[in-house]
Amino acid sequence: DEIVRVIATGPISKCVAPSPDGRFMAISHWGDNTLTLLDISGEDPMAFHYVARLVVERELDLSRVSGNRDQHCGFCLRGMAYDKEGRHLFVARMGGGGIAIFDLMASPPRYLGSVFGMKPTPRDLLVTRDGRWLYMSCNRSGYIARVPTETLLRAIGENTRPTLDAAAFDEVYVGPAARTIRFSPDERFLFVAVNRKSEIAVLEAATMKVITRVPVNSFPVGLALSPDGKRLWVTSQGRHGLGGNAVCVFAVRSPEGRTTRSAGDPPG
Repeated sequence: DEIVRVIATGPISKCVAPSPDGRFMAISHWGDNTLTLLDISGEDPMAFHYVARLVVERELDLSRVSGNRDQHCGFCLRGMAYDKEGRHLFVARMGGGGIAIFDLMASPPRYLGSVFGMKPTPRDLLVTRDGRWLYMSCNRSGYIARVPTETLLRAIGENTRPTLDAAAFDEVYVGPAARTIRFSPDERFLFVAVNRKSEIAVLEAATMKVITRVPVNSFPVGLALSPDGKRLWVTSQGRHGLGGNAVCVFAVRSPEGRTTRSAGDPPG
């Protein structure tokens, strides 16, 4: 229970994402259109080291930025997810929309471009274990969307700023300010923090249908599920002195009335 190392990254570090093989840690910077890529392989934190500073299109000149940094943040980089092999890193661009894509196996790691066409303000990203689907929350529009990762990679191979047709996305409206999303361990369900409705929406991931909604303390933001999928933890920020400053814990049960199974549990 101690801090063993502090590693400087970039302005307004927002999210962290470990690669599937545990080799890399990516850190998105809300402040200047960049990310830090660290090598965290090995057991000794003192051996962790910088691999690259990744830039989406152009680095923001911070000497020319003032005012509310929540709004003046360039592309406002946030959520990240890797493809199955850990080669490609997908990054949500809340400012102006789009999903940025990097090739981490290139030497040095390379920005491939950004794909557009999804609802505005993509925020949080998840890729299924089989690598087939990228799921995203779209904050202001209140939608959850998914798109095949193959579609994104094929598009970026043809154009550095492609715009996909709306038909490329499966979408469902969950409510204003869709924030964090998390899968159940078996990836059957998707949990969504719907900030401005102060509730958790639960989707059946395969059909993209909302199957239930659960009230939660004011203005939820963060979600985490226990490894066995039986507990859901939710952070609530509150707003204007109303509610929040709280963590709610829920028991998770499937529509059949059974507690959700982890991916490694036997059926039954």
